[in-house]
Amino acid sequence: MKAKHLLFAPIIILLFAVQSAKSQSGISDKINADADRAQSPTALERAAEKAIADGDDYAAMVYYRRALEYDSLRMPALEKYGDAAMRFSAYEQAEIAYGRLVSNRLITSDGMQLVKLAQAKFHLGKYAEAKELYRRFLYIETPVGITQEVLENAQTGLENCDWALSVLDNSDLLAPLDTIKEINSIYADFAPYPKNGIIYYSSARFEYTKDKRYPKRRLAKTLSGEPQPGDTLKSELADFNEENRHTTNVTFNGKEDVMYYTICDYIEKTAKIRCDIYMRKKTGDSWSQPVKLPPHINYPDSTTTEPSVGRAPGDSTEILYFVSNRPGGKGKRDIWYSRIEGDNFSQPVNLAAINTKENDITPFYHSGTGMLYFSTDGLPSIGGFDIYRAKGRTDVWDEPVHMGIPINSSANDAYFAVSKNGKTAYLASNRKGA
Repeated sequence: MKAKHLLFAPIIILLFAVQSAKSQSGISDKINADADRAQSPTALERAAEKAIADGDDYAAMVYYRRALEYDSLRMPALEKYGDAAMRFSAYEQAEIAYGRLVSNRLITSDGMQLVKLAQAKFHLGKYAEAKELYRRFLYIETPVGITQEVLENAQTGLENCDWALSVLDNSDLLAPLDTIKEINSIYADFAPYPKNGIIYYSSARFEYTKDKRYPKRRLAKTLSGEPQPGDTLKSELADFNEENRHTTNVTFNGKEDVMYYTICDYIEKTAKIRCDIYMRKKTGDSWSQPVKLPPHINYPDSTTTEPSVGRAPGDSTEILYFVSNRPGGKGKRDIWYSRIEGDNFSQPVNLAAINTKENDITPFYHSGTGMLYFSTDGLPSIGGFDIYRAKGRTDVWDEPVHMGIPINSSANDAYFAVSKNGKTAYLASNRKGA
């Protein structure tokens, strides 16, 4: 697929999914404080495995790093450190870990360390180096007994390297991209939604003060950024945030008298969360109390999140798009849609024409142009999640088009949102320098 480019001026980047070590310093502080206990490498590895089971990859990285202080080539701690770093989007650390394995010939019979190093380099934008590693795995050091799935994934990785190099050759790297410094923090800042000059967005900068887990987990809340004299923004907490719960992903209907957003909770004492979509209606100058959408939207025991409301040109009703990992999908996390009929919502339908076998997330439907923007890791990519666009309605869509560089990068790019007049767009990214 040849890259096509759709640029807005200016494009504003919000920081996305930056899981900073600063935000988790309590873990390393506790480990260092317990240094005199002389935890064994085995005990540290057990603690790392528990952290992974709880969905806390940063904690796992810290524990594995302590285990590696005993032996920098300790297996499998070194490889598992790299695996946790990849899930945490700490690609430079993953590259170092996997590179140490490969350079010291600590390669298992399945050769997966070569593939993992290639994946880390790909996410760092080192496409030529990643390509050579994939070629080495596929054609020079192909291990005996490797599964067909691994071979196909490596072949796809090689093809993505070639595709990414071609995108680089056909991209306008000088297109303007601005960062909103007043909004971005050292934590995750994401889900921008422009409304009448105000930017609603979500941020994980808030500590879960009543958390009984150590270290305390963080909560994501909704803020609004309002323009100030001197071309700056002043942010404040939205008044509908739920205490001790995540409150994120704000969107509005076309008349701006119905607000949709997600409320999420941690699953027990893990770092994993589950979300449901809520709505509030405006009457005069007042907003109603939040109402949870019905069970056929908020499917039990699954997460339902990232709502977007749009009306296709010429259509009489609005559509609620959202993301869920419920049964019956095409992939892991899929985009679904439901027709809004007064106060009712039709049975959700899987957006099969767009979804892939992987993850398809952060839909944004721009009613003025009939364009759906979304992110996916199931189509050709130059990094992790890339932003695509597709024109259409419900079950009739044009082929998705990759939005090229600089909108996409070798990192994760998501939450693309466009102002009503189509002149300004916002996205969230954990690219280097964002």
